Amino acid sequence: MKIGLQTWGSEGDLRPFVALAAGLAAAGHETTLAYSEVTDKDVSDLARRLGFSARRVGTLGDGVCLMQRHGMDVLTTRNPLFQVRKILRYFFNPMTEDLLAAARDLCRENDIVVGHFLVHPLVLAAQEAGCPRISVFTAPVHPSRHYMAGGGPDLGPLINRFLWFIGEFLIDRLFAPDINRLRRREGIDPIRRVIGEVWSSPILDLVEISPTLFPRPDDWPSHVRVPGFFNIPGDKEDWEMPDALKRFLDAGPPPVFITFGSLTAAEIDPRDTIGLLTEAVRTAGCRAILQFDGKAAPGLADDPHLYFIGPAPHSHIFPRCAAIVHHGGSGATQTATLAGRPSVVVAHASDQTFWAATLHRAGIAARPLHRRSLTAQNLSQAIKTVLSSPEMAEEASRMGKQMSGEDGVGEAVRLITRAYRQTLR
Repeated sequence: MKIGLQTWGSEGDLRPFVALAAGLAAAGHETTLAYSEVTDKDVSDLARRLGFSARRVGTLGDGVCLMQRHGMDVLTTRNPLFQVRKILRYFFNPMTEDLLAAARDLCRENDIVVGHFLVHPLVLAAQEAGCPRISVFTAPVHPSRHYMAGGGPDLGPLINRFLWFIGEFLIDRLFAPDINRLRRREGIDPIRRVIGEVWSSPILDLVEISPTLFPRPDDWPSHVRVPGFFNIPGDKEDWEMPDALKRFLDAGPPPVFITFGSLTAAEIDPRDTIGLLTEAVRTAGCRAILQFDGKAAPGLADDPHLYFIGPAPHSHIFPRCAAIVHHGGSGATQTATLAGRPSVVVAHASDQTFWAATLHRAGIAARPLHRRSLTAQNLSQAIKTVLSSPEMAEEASRMGKQMSGEDGVGEAVRLITRAYRQTLR
């Protein structure tokens, strides 16, 4: 079978598709991934090692510069839906023509396509070509009486469902205009319901999260499945731990790992952020690995209790840490949990508040923090809370072991194969 995949977004939107493409290729399918990463990341070498074709689609020029220019506008917006709309305006809409051209190529060349739920040009192209389409979600956005979107508290079935009704109305008002503008231009009928007609697929929705963290609600439609986390196995990535990092890890108790993922680029002055983080670490009395550019921290690089690191696969390092401070992205959340380590979540935008609340309710994270109100004092207190809780460490270890028994990619490959066969009947 020929399978085309398309994704757009940050590294957290790219890595699950790399993992899925690798799984499909390993199962014998001819697989092509078209990807648009906002900081222009290149995964062509990794794709070759994993046995699939990769096409980088579109560019924002200096994506890091754009993140710095618009990042604070996004981060200071309180409503998650308005945050997503701003993200799309700054980082998606300028790529729309390239995304549509790539989507049409995928639909022409492949038997079936699999797309990130936000990539609406693929929906249009699949309709034009009569090509079956499957949707991948990195967070749950299907309405249910069992949970609230955005990490809100469970207010009971009736109120949850009513608030979802309001949420769907806002989603339609905020996102349908841009979607329909493109559809009308291309002579395709406009849509009315964004979740039901664009984000969701009529044949299969894969919600790329661990059922250990988020069991599938029983009121979801039968075509919405929770296969598990799409993880790239550590031995598949061409990375070897630097000797300096090995020495740091061996030189004392397990450190705290601090990362804000791709959103690090949104920091206007990384020196201020690094100063806040290092003050919190020192007050908490722990060692730390900071995934920030050490050049922005003059005088700190020689601190024996701190280690600065650039891009690196978290799965290699998290198991050797005591706790993970992260932004609450889907990938960081699930990698930390898979490693069996508790978290401190500093949510920045969109679905990250959901993950922060989910980990806290599960008993494997401190009370959620937000980047807007982050201080050295509240971060230090959260770190101390996590490090002084053997119960939290024990529960994180238990959940990590349970999650390690899942095969999200393998289950997704099985579901995609079955969905395609059903379209042939």
